[in-house]
Amino acid sequence: KDAEDGLTKILQEAMNLPPAGHFLILLADALGTKSSLRAWAEKTDLVASLPCYEFDQAALIQFIDGRFKTHGRAIDRDAVALIADRLGNDLAPLPMLIQQIDDYISDPAKRISYDDIATLMVDQSEQDMEQLIQAIADKNVSSCDRILHTLVESGTSIIAITRSLQYYFYRLRLAQAHIKDGSTQEEALAQLRPPLFFKLKPIFTRHLHKWPLGKIDRLLAECLYIESQCKKTGTPETALFQQRFLRLMEA
Repeated sequence: KDAEDGLTKILQEAMNLPPAGHFLILLADALGTKSSLRAWAEKTDLVASLPCYEFDQAALIQFIDGRFKTHGRAIDRDAVALIADRLGNDLAPLPMLIQQIDDYISDPAKRISYDDIATLMVDQSEQDMEQLIQAIADKNVSSCDRILHTLVESGTSIIAITRSLQYYFYRLRLAQAHIKDGSTQEEALAQLRPPLFFKLKPIFTRHLHKWPLGKIDRLLAECLYIESQCKKTGTPETALFQQRFLRLMEA
C-alpha cells in the first residue's frame, strides 16, 4: 500500500534477479505524469498497470445515485450529496451502507431521505467535534465549554480538537484570501477543495462575516501554541484550551 517513487529503483533491481515465483501487487495514491514509478510500471513488460481515476464531485454523485437505482432504491439528491461528502472517493463502504439502508428501511418503495442517511452515518464524536467548531466560530462560550467537556470525557485529545479547528479555520482563511484578492464571496467558496457541502454553506458564510483574516491568523497561531504545550508533561490541556480560546471569542 501507499507505493511511491522511492520504490522505483528497488523494483527495477529486483526484476533483474532470477524468478522465484513471487507475485507483487502495488497500490498507490495519485501518481502524476512525472512519476518514475508510474512510468516504469506502464513501460515494462513484466508489470501490468491498472489506472483508477478519481471521480469529480458531479461524477461521484452520479455514480452513488446509480448504485442505489441498480439496487432498486430511490434516494433524494441531498442524501446522495451527504454520502459523497462523507465517503469521498473511498467507495468501499458503499455496498455495506446500502445493505444497512435495506435493514433500516424495509419498505423498498420508501424514498431514502437526507435524515435517513444522516442517522445511519452519524459518528457521535465527529458530530460533537463539528458542533464545537461551530460554537467557537459563532463565539458561543457556553456551548463551547459544554461540548468541550463532552469530547474530553469521551477520550478525544485536545491536540485532535486543535487540528480540526485548524482545518476549518484554514478553509475560512483561504476563502477570505480569495475575497481579498478580488473574488466575490461565491467565487471564493467555489474555489475551496474539497467543495463545501451545500447544507453547510450558510453556516460557513456566517463565519466568514465574523472572522476577518487577522482574527483567523490569531486563532491558527493559538492552535499551534496549544498543541506545542500539550506535548509537554503536566500541561493542564483542557484548562489551557478554555483560557486561550475564551480570550479569542470575547475579542
